[in-house]
Amino acid sequence: MNAEIITIGDEILRGDTLDTNSNWLAYELSKIDITVSKISSISDEKEVIYKSIRNSLSRSQFIILTGGLGPTNDDITKSVLCDYFKDHLVLNNKVLNQIESLFKQFNKTVTVSNRQQAFVPSKCKVIHNKWGTAPGMWFTQDDKDVLSFPGVPFEMKNIFLSIIEIIKSKYKLKSIYNETVLTQGVAESHLFENLDIWMQKKPKNLKVSFLPSAGLVKIRLSSRNKHIFKSQLSKLKKQLNDIIYGFNNDTLQQIVVDLLLENNKTIAIAESCTGGAIQQLITSVSGSSKCFKGGMVVYSNKMKITQLNIKQSTIKKYREVSKQVAAEMARNIQQKFNSDFSIATTGFAGPTGGTKKNPVGTIYIGIVTPEKSYVKKMQIGLGRDYFIRVASLTALNIIRKEIIDL
Repeated sequence: MNAEIITIGDEILRGDTLDTNSNWLAYELSKIDITVSKISSISDEKEVIYKSIRNSLSRSQFIILTGGLGPTNDDITKSVLCDYFKDHLVLNNKVLNQIESLFKQFNKTVTVSNRQQAFVPSKCKVIHNKWGTAPGMWFTQDDKDVLSFPGVPFEMKNIFLSIIEIIKSKYKLKSIYNETVLTQGVAESHLFENLDIWMQKKPKNLKVSFLPSAGLVKIRLSSRNKHIFKSQLSKLKKQLNDIIYGFNNDTLQQIVVDLLLENNKTIAIAESCTGGAIQQLITSVSGSSKCFKGGMVVYSNKMKITQLNIKQSTIKKYREVSKQVAAEMARNIQQKFNSDFSIATTGFAGPTGGTKKNPVGTIYIGIVTPEKSYVKKMQIGLGRDYFIRVASLTALNIIRKEIIDL
């Protein structure tokens, strides 16, 4: 079955807001055998929204709208839906009670504009929103469905998940077997070459997609055949081995924290060129305080010397971006916080800086484990944000492998 997704909002077209809703919805729909044939982002204009709904329904059986359901004047999706389906708004007391209950939790009074959100088209099936004030709406006409969700990603996701079984039942859909294999440290081109023989021999009814991003490559497998899916996934795991760090929604930081906690180990981090990005990833994980002892961002040479006790002679002889400084940083931060593991980074993130020996994009990652210490040198592609992201994920993956090898 084909579907279309329409995201509504001038903020998306201006580039102020990133449309993550379409990406998430398309992925979730594919898991229940619904193919998204078109994704559109449109402005908050009545005529544009009306035409988009009409055109989408001429092509597809299932339409999802996100956005334009808030309490402000520019949120007009509901009124356009009334126009399209020749409907009118009625007060839904259950929605109103939900809004009042939500406001009561935060000791706030329901405003007039928020109360208006309890008015919904009479012909729609209301999809109650326990996570916000704007309900979802489900219209059916001529065996075609239009679903409208608020644009707030957290609310949209939870509303959709609350009705996914209803969608599957109505259209007699079967779940697709799928898995996203997560890899780090190997470029997409090299990964594809390594899997060339496997790709040539794989069954035709197994779909494989390579999805690269900064520092990571995801490999997504999907099939309607359970046996084929499981056997091919097993072959892929065996071939890639430790290149794989996780699956589906796993993150490197969560895996590293979990491994540290499971092994009753701790870590400390000293960063220069990555500016605290590795520490931010670690501390984004709930419970990381039990294994992350602490860290420092020692960006200048003065801070390296005075706060982390890096020898001035080491910097003078080898320069701040060097194997020797990275090693000393890793060792000193490990001793300073009395941790089992440590990470240190020093490099040239660019676009300025760099030397003939260590051009922009060079990084030294110092590692200390309970059994050894070493430094890994890398040359990362240009682009400051890209550099920091790749360097941070690489450092975490190195530590992941070291914990597993204990």
